[in-house]
Amino acid sequence: MREIKTLVRGWIRFWTQPAALPLVLLLAALSTVFAFGNDRGVFYREGHHDWLTSQNLAQAVNLSPEHNFLLFISRTLDADGAPSYLTYARWPVGSHALVKLATLPFDGNLSAQLYATRIVMLPFRRQRRP
Repeated sequence: MREIKTLVRGWIRFWTQPAALPLVLLLAALSTVFAFGNDRGVFYREGHHDWLTSQNLAQAVNLSPEHNFLLFISRTLDADGAPSYLTYARWPVGSHALVKLATLPFDGNLSAQLYATRIVMLPFRRQRRP
């Protein structure tokens, strides 16, 4: 019991230091994004099918040494068996690497992968003008 009290006091001491303020603000901002992010009705809303999120997820999944780190959406084979790639890079490679890292824990859960992709790509989105 004494060890738990010491641990709790240490955590309280750490989080109340002025140097921890940027980390506290960053964690608060991230938790706000996750708490208020709209994960309902992502697909098939009128006029919006989450195409960019799906595209970024496909590029992140294909970002590997096996494919020479080529950001591609799809691969087809011609009659001779030679591959042809559909590539489209809207954002830098670093953003797709972040998406890949964020979606690794959700392997096999497409809905969670799409949600994580959308959250990670928020800072890279172009803002619309009114």
